[in-house]
Amino acid sequence: MTTATPRVEGSQGHRVRVPALDGLRGVAVLIVVLDHGQVRAVQGAGGAGVTLFFVLSGFLITGLLLREHDRVGRIDLRAFYRRRARRLLPALTVFLAAVVAHYGSIAVPSAVVTVLYIANVPAAGSGTALFFPLHHMWSLAVEEQFYLLWPAATLLLLRVGRTRRQLAAILLGLTMLCLLLRAGGYPVLGYDWAYRSTLSNLFPLVAGAAVAAYVRSTGWRASGATGLLGILILATATCAPITPSNDWMILRSILTVFGAVMLLTRSDAWMRFAPLRYCGRISYGWYLWHVLFQVELGGIEGAVVSFGVAALSFHLWESWWTGRPLVRRRVAVASAAPALEAA
Repeated sequence: MTTATPRVEGSQGHRVRVPALDGLRGVAVLIVVLDHGQVRAVQGAGGAGVTLFFVLSGFLITGLLLREHDRVGRIDLRAFYRRRARRLLPALTVFLAAVVAHYGSIAVPSAVVTVLYIANVPAAGSGTALFFPLHHMWSLAVEEQFYLLWPAATLLLLRVGRTRRQLAAILLGLTMLCLLLRAGGYPVLGYDWAYRSTLSNLFPLVAGAAVAAYVRSTGWRASGATGLLGILILATATCAPITPSNDWMILRSILTVFGAVMLLTRSDAWMRFAPLRYCGRISYGWYLWHVLFQVELGGIEGAVVSFGVAALSFHLWESWWTGRPLVRRRVAVASAAPALEAA
């Protein structure tokens, strides 16, 4: 596995650089997995990990959309949704089939709402509506609902903000409005709505989009001091205690967003640390599988086994759908070796 800046595919197949993305993804998935594994140091901090994922998603998707628009003057919505389906559905289909095969018909209703990407709707209402090994699927629903609407919203915003600086300013204003929506809706609609609804979680998603527009317009790169401050803020958001009835949940989301924003354009040594970046590369599959194995095997054992399963899924199954199968890339064999050993 290389230690270069993470790369993703652009809309026309071009390779584009996204600084620190894999390292931050690795941080996000580790926070979630360790929280669900009841590791005391981060217990209760899973929400910070999910918020970090949301910021990264907004940053990545908006950056790709703006790059395509700058290059060809339009956004191919059909190609965008086709790429998202190839990236997400193969792993999700296998995971849900395994859950239903293991637990039987009791898991079917939750599997259906998961594959339809509406799992956050019952979860935002009661918090316990999903079958337990699928209870974390609400976050995937939030992201997919954002992906469904955001490309069209970006096209509309590009008509209003003629320059990238204007677009960044508009998105910054939208970020503040989304924060007010989350903070204002929490006392009225409750913890489950604030934590799991798409409207509430627009705050980190749009914040990431605002950073992408600002970076696109200015080429801004955070300083070393800014990156260090971002690390400290993320550590505070992750390690501080939280309860469902505590307003600290809102403050934690604010701190996580600010910390992520400060780190998005950094490429420090810890972000290039190969195991951390590898965790980021397989983070989607690891996020899918970890609760299932932690329920069956326990916290740490389940985390290790699910890591191995996610690595195998990434290299032997998901890569076929994204056009980079293992058999065509010998380097992938070497990068998968630690995961295979763990499995």
